[in-house]
Amino acid sequence: MTQRIRTSPSLAQFLKRAANAGRQGRDALVDPVSTSAGRDCILVIAAIAVATMLGDGAAIAIGLALFAAGLPHGFIRGAQANPRLTSALYWFAYVSAAAVVLAGFLIAPIALLMTFLAFSLVHFSISDALRSKAANLAIAALAVGGSALFQPTATAAMLGLAAGEYVPAMMLNALAIFGGVGVLVACVLACLEPRQHWTMLLAIAIVALLQPVLAVGAIFYLYHAAPIQRRSALDRTSDVHFTILLIAIALCFGVWLAGFYFGPSSDLQIKVVAAGAIAIVFPHLIEDLLDRAAIKSGAD
Repeated sequence: MTQRIRTSPSLAQFLKRAANAGRQGRDALVDPVSTSAGRDCILVIAAIAVATMLGDGAAIAIGLALFAAGLPHGFIRGAQANPRLTSALYWFAYVSAAAVVLAGFLIAPIALLMTFLAFSLVHFSISDALRSKAANLAIAALAVGGSALFQPTATAAMLGLAAGEYVPAMMLNALAIFGGVGVLVACVLACLEPRQHWTMLLAIAIVALLQPVLAVGAIFYLYHAAPIQRRSALDRTSDVHFTILLIAIALCFGVWLAGFYFGPSSDLQIKVVAAGAIAIVFPHLIEDLLDRAAIKSGAD
């Protein structure tokens, strides 16, 4: 006589939760300190260590490299949202928007910079890069205001160089408040969610200890751009993601090294780089916000 083995309800529930966890683990966005992201983290940490030893110029170069390495995430996100990236009309509209942003930055740099930071805060907060909305909120606040909280003098100097104007104390104080909120939320997450303990503490350490441009670049890359790029279909079948990171670091470090030997960068060059970066990124922030609003209204 064959005896049927019945699974108890508690065991069945356990197996179901385990299966769901396995599927979620397979599809989840990878934390910046997880094993699968180890190669990227080793390269980023090595670059940060070298840049920190060589001074502010190298730190800024590596920070810009991390920004550059993370730019493809915007195109990946856009391609997943809609197929219009191949449209000539889309690119014309994107370049036109970038030109408008660039003109606005040249006319009123402080106002444009504040607007850009506000949109960046929203963009990071509503992102699906990390596991939870609270984690995205913490990273958003740390990215926008963490350096202003821990390093107000250095942050004011870099913002002043980028804008070419004196940065009002009220603006810096507002950024510092957001940074404080980010630290608070990150600490709460570190205490309540053991899986995010080191992830959140690392983010706080980055904005507290690193040169502001390098800190923001590292936060942007490790906690926002890289998780999106790493889980893309292209990156699951190739090393494109890591190659982009390696090339960006090599190019930006090479440019800094050339400037170190042939002459330091001028304030005007720094402003041009800042204006160009904001002009490239700002349309993506607006586009992503509009796409999410359209998706939400369609769902409703």
